[in-house]
Amino acid sequence: MKLLRRRTCLVPTWQGLLLIMFIAVIFFVTAVLNVHPFLAVTDRVPSKVLVVEGWVPDNVLKEAMVEFNRGHYRKLYVTGGPIEKGELLSEYKTWAEVGTVTLSKMGMPDGSIEAIPSSYTRKDRTYASAIAVKTILQKQNSDDVSFNLLSEGAHSRRSQFLSLKVFGSHAHVGIIA
Repeated sequence: MKLLRRRTCLVPTWQGLLLIMFIAVIFFVTAVLNVHPFLAVTDRVPSKVLVVEGWVPDNVLKEAMVEFNRGHYRKLYVTGGPIEKGELLSEYKTWAEVGTVTLSKMGMPDGSIEAIPSSYTRKDRTYASAIAVKTILQKQNSDDVSFNLLSEGAHSRRSQFLSLKVFGSHAHVGIIA
């Protein structure tokens, strides 16, 4: 009884290995060059509401202020959940509050900004923020939901996707990276 048998297999030559490596490098470079424009998309919809994520850096909040003035929005909502690190050192308990106060100190009129804090969640914080926005917009009895969401870089696509998932197909969610 034989437990093993001999087989022949094809192994690439050095030219074949070079071709395989060349194709892999071309694929990798193409992916790297095209992934950021795909994820950091800007696609606005006509709306009077702008939503910005409160955790973004100050330069992105400045861009939110510029977008608010340029787009003739009526309301700017700042979303964000509880601050988990350093919360005992801060008078503000959520990223929504931090973003709102930062925008206010940058010169945004107080009546046009509103914080929408979301509940604590260990994961899916963006989803929780989208649910908080939906709750606020539903209180306004708005059947035609449309807003532009401003986020940072490659996170923009994910934020738009999750907002569309929360609001459903009847909503118009624009994205600004």
